[in-house]
Amino acid sequence: LAAARANVLATRACATAAARAGATCFVLASSKKAGSAASVHGATRRLAEAAAFGAATDVFSVRAVRLGNVLGSRGGLLARFRDQALAGGPVTLTHEDAARFVLVAEEAASALLTAAAPALAVSGGHVLVPDHGEQVRVRDIAEAVVGWARSQRPSAPPVEVRVVGLRAGESLRDPAPEGLLAVVPGLFSHPVPVIAGIAALVDGLDAAVRAADEERVRSLLRETFAELLTRR
Repeated sequence: LAAARANVLATRACATAAARAGATCFVLASSKKAGSAASVHGATRRLAEAAAFGAATDVFSVRAVRLGNVLGSRGGLLARFRDQALAGGPVTLTHEDAARFVLVAEEAASALLTAAAPALAVSGGHVLVPDHGEQVRVRDIAEAVVGWARSQRPSAPPVEVRVVGLRAGESLRDPAPEGLLAVVPGLFSHPVPVIAGIAALVDGLDAAVRAADEERVRSLLRETFAELLTRR
């Protein structure tokens, strides 16, 4: 329920409000997780993009930028490791070889501002993807944070880095988008499949969320994304 409300319904509401206020462009800060609908989070992220695109008109453009882990962002990978380390640990990893695309906050902000440029040419049905470089091994980030925490609390006991296993629908590495087209230096566009009947689908999710009908939300997501795992 929370994922559908925060990711899908709130995004549509914001895009609709922007259009009504006379804005000419709406930029959605999306997530690399939208590249895979095998989890509820990924599916709702993908629907958020489609819901935003559904609000576009001839005078109101919508762009979505898929960002990897933004280091330093609230709730991001670095913040979670920092909080765990300062609390004494353990710092938890899903897998020894897990790797993710990462950006610093300045890179993410630059990509979003570039996406808002009126002259930027983006084909219909495309999301924007910044150049993230190579995926970074998550254990390397965790160990760097543990080293930093040790410098902050030199008398504290050692902090353990613990592997807890991949969660349902979680991949070892971030999905690498295919068919990237250069738009401007450092920013690419990436085609995404069209979701038919998106307005009716979001209306259905809205009704299910208002009724607190979690099974109906899951059913609508599974009907849309065949790859969505049925596990809770």
